[in-house]
Amino acid sequence: MSRAYSPPLAYFLTWACYGQRLHGDDRGSVDREHNLRGTAYLPPDARRVEAERKLMRSAPFALTSEMCRIADPALYAVADKEGWKILAANVRSTHVHVVVDCRSKVSPEDAMAAFKSMVTKDLGLAGLVGEDPDVWAEHGSTRWINHAAGLYGAIAYVNDWQSGKKKEWLEEQRRMTRQFLEEKRAERKRAEDEAKAKRRAAEGRHGTPQKEKKEG
Repeated sequence: MSRAYSPPLAYFLTWACYGQRLHGDDRGSVDREHNLRGTAYLPPDARRVEAERKLMRSAPFALTSEMCRIADPALYAVADKEGWKILAANVRSTHVHVVVDCRSKVSPEDAMAAFKSMVTKDLGLAGLVGEDPDVWAEHGSTRWINHAAGLYGAIAYVNDWQSGKKKEWLEEQRRMTRQFLEEKRAERKRAEDEAKAKRRAAEGRHGTPQKEKKEG
């Protein structure tokens, strides 16, 4: 019997400005084959970075302080309109982080697209970008947060780590998250081992039925 689907607590969305983190960047990057839950980032690849840089339509884009001031309320405007709840957001010069609860209403990919679109629209209305600008990278990171420790860690990362505040506290949150996950994995392993042992014991008491031989 399959277990009922349990939606994540929130999505941790991250997307870069255009040209700021190409595939193969040594800081970590994702593509269509490395964007699923549990998959690792792409390994560093200087040749791929250089090849993609040559294909760029325009220069790398960076948000100015004025753009950041416009982008932040634009994110919350989307959430208010759609009935989502932003738990943390941080607009940086080269990328944006958002932790948002919209799990029962829209996919993380669609949520990220909506945020990008609204910020770009508002930047255009403010006269800070032209028509059809290259503002954002094509996609981004869409992580599912499934437990409280991970949620606290994501919120702390977005609110504090990006500006260098409370670094020691965040490291402790990360340590606690790793410990929490290790304990849960150990619990699952013990439960699986106990279940296997019970099955073997039951087979030993009643005898394992032999398979019927097929006639030649």
